Amino acid sequence: MSGSNRWSKIKRKKKKKDKARSKKFSKLVEKIQSAAKECDGNRDNPRLSQLIEQAKEADMPKDNIEDAIERALSEKEGEKEIAYEAYGPGGVAMIIETHSSNRNKSAAEIRHILDTHECTLGKPGDTKWAFDQKRDTQDNRVFIPQNTIPVSEEDKTNLKDLITDLKENEEVEAVFTNAE
Repeated sequence: MSGSNRWSKIKRKKKKKDKARSKKFSKLVEKIQSAAKECDGNRDNPRLSQLIEQAKEADMPKDNIEDAIERALSEKEGEKEIAYEAYGPGGVAMIIETHSSNRNKSAAEIRHILDTHECTLGKPGDTKWAFDQKRDTQDNRVFIPQNTIPVSEEDKTNLKDLITDLKENEEVEAVFTNAE
């Protein structure tokens, strides 16, 4: 078989290249966060705008840049905005928006509520693909479903109960789903 070991030749180069890229991204994120803390996230600040340009030139994803700035601002306030991704009744994709000073406690509480409703907490990126992220008039993050999925009456009832239980938690700000 001709070329059967091509991947074995490529993977070493790719691994080395990816490691260097990751290291560069990490350094840029640290610099962006420190600049954002100093200027309270003002993108007109010369240092922050220069670092954002450097990140774009290094092909850093826009989401990574925005997350770095948001993280810097939320660390300054002490409370973090955390979005948990989950699968609800009938396979409905969910994003649960929270504000918490303790990430571990918040994750445990969300996981417990989901477990009682026989739902699963996903990993980052599991359900975000199903939503478009926008900002509302108060500059809050809003997740709008790209497409909706039909849900049976029983699953609708279970979903409403789940959302009610989630919103009773003081740290949960909003719950977004792609259910019809």
